[in-house]
Amino acid sequence: MADRLPSAGGPRAGHLHLQPAARPPLLQTRAYAEAAVRAAHHPGATSEQIDGGADLVMRRQELLDRSGGPRLWAVLDRKALTDPPLTRSGDRLEQVDALVSAAKRPNIAVQIARPSAETGYLYHGAPFTLLRFPERDRPDMLVLHLLHGSVLVEDRRQAEDYRQAFARLSLSAFRVDRTSGVLDEVRGTLTG
Repeated sequence: MADRLPSAGGPRAGHLHLQPAARPPLLQTRAYAEAAVRAAHHPGATSEQIDGGADLVMRRQELLDRSGGPRLWAVLDRKALTDPPLTRSGDRLEQVDALVSAAKRPNIAVQIARPSAETGYLYHGAPFTLLRFPERDRPDMLVLHLLHGSVLVEDRRQAEDYRQAFARLSLSAFRVDRTSGVLDEVRGTLTG
């Protein structure tokens, strides 16, 4: 598993992603991306704006298919899996199935957070992405995903604080090799 994930001792390039209330865009189906864009815009958003936003998400996902492309390590909150912004049950199941497929890819690691009552750890911050680069002298970059858009934070100390929060959450989450089983349980709740 360690060779699949960005770590201090292994390859550094990749994205460490924590977005408790939603799935990271790199793991969204088209239907989820449309629902997320619709929810982020004001009520008067046009279908062209929604389609354009969802198209952008889909194009960004192509980065994961490139040879030498980024690696993704995402920790997802179970509530985001059981209460997505999707109204059709077929779309919900498609999203869970897409996560199962993504979790099997060698450049993607997906973990599901365990309930804080079990772990004693509850993350209270904004959703974020840490961008790691292959060059060791290049610092991690922190992207906070806030209400009105994403903000790049260049302060190394803040990036380190979020890296530690990610590490703590990933250590308290279900192991990567349990992801498929947890997603199967979630799928059962969506079909039952």
